[in-house]
Amino acid sequence: MMVNDSNGHVNNQSRAREAFFTHTEVIGWCFAFGIVDMLIVMSNTLAIVVFTRSKLLRKRTNYFLLCLAIADMMVGTISLPIFVHTLVLYTRGEELESAWINVLHRLLDIFSGFASIFALTTIALERLYSVVLPNWHRTTPSCLYFILISMIWILAGVHVCVKVLVNEKMISSNIFLYLMLVSFFICVVVICLAYIGIWFKVNQRIHEKTKKSLEKDKKLATTLFLVSAIFILTWFPFQGINIFIPTLCENGCTLSILTLVFLTKLMQYMNSFINPIIYTFKMPDFRRGLLALFGKKVLYGASTRATSRMLSERRRRASTLRSSETEANGNCELFFWNKTDLSFISQVVTLEAARKLELFEGSRKRKQETLHWKANLIDQNSSTMNVTRVTPNLRSVNSTFNQDPGMETYQLIILVVCYSIVCLAILTVNYLMVRAFITNQSLLYHQRYFLGYLACADLVVGLASIPTFLYNMTNWPSYSFYIYEASDCASGFGSAGILVALSVQALRSTFRSPTRYAGYPKKRNFYLVIAGSTFIAGGAVAFNVACLMDYVSFFVYFYLAVGLLAITALFLIFTCTVVIVSQLYGKVRETDRDEDKKNVKSVIASCAVYVVLWALPYTGFTYYKFCNFCVPVSIMFLYSVRIVLYLKSILMLGFYFYTISSLHRTVKKILTYDCLGIPRYRYTRKN
Repeated sequence: MMVNDSNGHVNNQSRAREAFFTHTEVIGWCFAFGIVDMLIVMSNTLAIVVFTRSKLLRKRTNYFLLCLAIADMMVGTISLPIFVHTLVLYTRGEELESAWINVLHRLLDIFSGFASIFALTTIALERLYSVVLPNWHRTTPSCLYFILISMIWILAGVHVCVKVLVNEKMISSNIFLYLMLVSFFICVVVICLAYIGIWFKVNQRIHEKTKKSLEKDKKLATTLFLVSAIFILTWFPFQGINIFIPTLCENGCTLSILTLVFLTKLMQYMNSFINPIIYTFKMPDFRRGLLALFGKKVLYGASTRATSRMLSERRRRASTLRSSETEANGNCELFFWNKTDLSFISQVVTLEAARKLELFEGSRKRKQETLHWKANLIDQNSSTMNVTRVTPNLRSVNSTFNQDPGMETYQLIILVVCYSIVCLAILTVNYLMVRAFITNQSLLYHQRYFLGYLACADLVVGLASIPTFLYNMTNWPSYSFYIYEASDCASGFGSAGILVALSVQALRSTFRSPTRYAGYPKKRNFYLVIAGSTFIAGGAVAFNVACLMDYVSFFVYFYLAVGLLAITALFLIFTCTVVIVSQLYGKVRETDRDEDKKNVKSVIASCAVYVVLWALPYTGFTYYKFCNFCVPVSIMFLYSVRIVLYLKSILMLGFYFYTISSLHRTVKKILTYDCLGIPRYRYTRKN
């Protein structure tokens, strides 16, 4: 009974699918895919043979192109024939979800497809590397290329393994769908950014390179860009269909949807035979190798090495002729040369003269371009010297502190005096801290890296941020405002990142066993945290400067830098501090060292001071920016509040100074022995 029912279900499916495609349409689809398959096999076979046999193409750059040709060859020899077979089975109404032939086709299609994607991504990155860092590219070992080729196939195999897990019902099918889409779109974005970077770099170095090398780089970049662009255009439609096919075929696929799926799949397979066609028309070395493969003589010789060997042989014979002129029969050797030799010598002489003339004209042209560029530069400098001190770009900076303060003279004097006192205090305290961490290498084990970085960040405030801020206050607007914003932003976000690391480290030490330095990880982790904080601070500085120069909207910088980074840092610091306080006063461990307890307390105090002194000024700045129309705020209030912001550079390290006894003793030695000149050892001799 069940057999009859299942047969009836299959027959119903068969009749439903035959209603979509007639017998003629099925033959037409098979014929179209068969033609594409034949072209894929022929073109990629020729490409693989040319890449392996031609000496001109035995370069490391072409290793990835050979890898791409092998992946396309797998499509033509295995994946596409199985797809045609499953297409015929599908139109007959057979169930393919669990059929081994359908599973094999999907796995091989995924493997070859993602191998092509990763190969194109690697090609784009390798070209970017060769253009941006040409000297490093020349000295890169060949083993690195083989490692990258191995990674291409390994990553493609990872996607196949994930698909196998989906088929075995071990993971959800959505995981593979997300992995496939994320991998595809990340590769597309990387390819686009790489070729944009190549384009900018080639245009920047147009005066540094000769015409021949520049044209060579442009042609190669254009060829690889065409390969990547055609790949994106042929693959993008089918990937888009993959996203929406569950929704479109929820109640069954219609004829138009199936036709669209087969058309996009045909476009995807067509990409595999387009690449060798691009190589033929855009790569002269590939074209020469292809012609040599069919026994055609190339116009300028089969290869440059063969041409150089011929030239060296002709020069050797010419030198033999010159050396034999003194002999009796030396002059008669000229008559034993045939006409081909004489014509070849004349061609060599003509080509050498033409080459020297071209080099001479190129050098003269480069000299003229250099003189023209210098003349334009002098004209620009002379025109710049005639403008006024205040430029329009500086007036367009949208900031409160780059405008006229609108205050009386005595108010400016008071602010300058207050800022100067704070600046001197910051310089003194942070210099002593940096000097202490340099002098005493065993101070707080590895934690001196965090505290030393924090002291250096605050030292930047006293050296660059406050002096440029005072100069801009009395000489607005000026270019010093950019220096002020960059230094202030870098020190602020750098301090925030280190305080987050200190709070997390203190939290870790409170929950671990109370052994010596239980909360201190390895030295490598400290360097990674410092590098991450520096990277985040540099990104915030780049966004800030771009915002000031009107390249980025102010709201984008505000929401990303202030809204995302700063609020996240404050939330982490506040959360860690609350947990540490509850753990520290809720459960006292007698085995904890007094030094560790003081260290944790100093972290709590410094984080609390940072949160309060940072939140108060920036709340006022945000209110002035967005809600000044509600209750107007005076500019004097904003300048006064900023002093509170700079006080954190003194108070935070002050807590460490008074709570850490070893740091206190080191600073005391620096002040007494080095500054005041008191001798290190005092003793009295008894009579």
